[in-house]
Amino acid sequence: AEYMGRIFSSVTRAMLRAVCVVLSVWGVSGLALTPPTESATIVQTLAAASTESAKPMQGNAMPPATPPLVAPPPAAAAAVATLPADLPNIVIVIPTMRRWAHDGKPAPETYLKPLMNGIVSSLTPELSKHISFMLMNVDKEPEKHLEFQECLKLPNVTAVPRPVDDFDVSQLLLKDSSGMFVDYKGRQISGDTLNWRAGETRDVSHLLLHAMSKAPFVMMLEDDVAPTSSVIPKIFNFLEGMKKGGKMDFFMVDLYTPAVWYGPPSAANMERYDYECCTQAMLFNSKRIPEMVAYELQNPQNPIDDNIRDFVRADRDARPVYAMIPNPFQHVGAFSSNPEKSTGTVEHRSLYFEP
Repeated sequence: AEYMGRIFSSVTRAMLRAVCVVLSVWGVSGLALTPPTESATIVQTLAAASTESAKPMQGNAMPPATPPLVAPPPAAAAAVATLPADLPNIVIVIPTMRRWAHDGKPAPETYLKPLMNGIVSSLTPELSKHISFMLMNVDKEPEKHLEFQECLKLPNVTAVPRPVDDFDVSQLLLKDSSGMFVDYKGRQISGDTLNWRAGETRDVSHLLLHAMSKAPFVMMLEDDVAPTSSVIPKIFNFLEGMKKGGKMDFFMVDLYTPAVWYGPPSAANMERYDYECCTQAMLFNSKRIPEMVAYELQNPQNPIDDNIRDFVRADRDARPVYAMIPNPFQHVGAFSSNPEKSTGTVEHRSLYFEP
């Protein structure tokens, strides 16, 4: 553990520099680049910055609403009729890149545009006032990600630049006797996959920090999920139920409950949920984002979801996670942004999804 801490100290410093740049835009100062061993200091400083940036959230203005490209179905209008007048704002963030087959050729299917159209089609003109999108093109050849360019034409969509600093985590790790790297679980892993994992952590952290000052809630989606019908009205109704139940202090709401190898998770709507894995769809309380980002950036060698799980379990009472059942999103990605992980089949699906 001490060895790993020394290894990643320099990487963490580079990544936290991006946090300082973002927070400086908001006029927040005093964030020192602190080694991983002083995580409490980082968390406290970022949390204070979050509190300061969150002050104007309730009155913040969204971009002028643009009529949806696709008219909302009748079900969406019916769901809106049950919503309260004081809807909160939500920023939806999506990192995206092209998908690849295992042989390195372009995947035969795409996901981002159907996802965006599915969400936008659930918006009435009134709901459009409360929803905005931030997309980050993380493709190695961003100009070739044509889906991304097309989605920028949709209502209330902005592009967030990818962090400019780059690093090679694999250069800091030792290889085993077979010439492979060994990850935190003792599994063999290639340098490309290790850097892909650390790059995801950096990109997502940067995106969340950009979004957190724009609205009280940030919804993070992977670009290979499909929404349920009337997805935004359903999520607003869920939040209203949470508000009436006195549960708005949540750290995160799990919007995708996977039926995966470790056994069916126990999840009930608006109840506490023992989060285990997967980042397909989740809703964060904006004021809780800085402390999580600090933890992520100190552990770039780990998958994002493993970091979230460990972060939550370190203090379950202070970081409550709830579930939204049925899930409003389904995992549909059969091809990965990492060719080594592409199988042509969907690895896992929601345990509780209704179209």
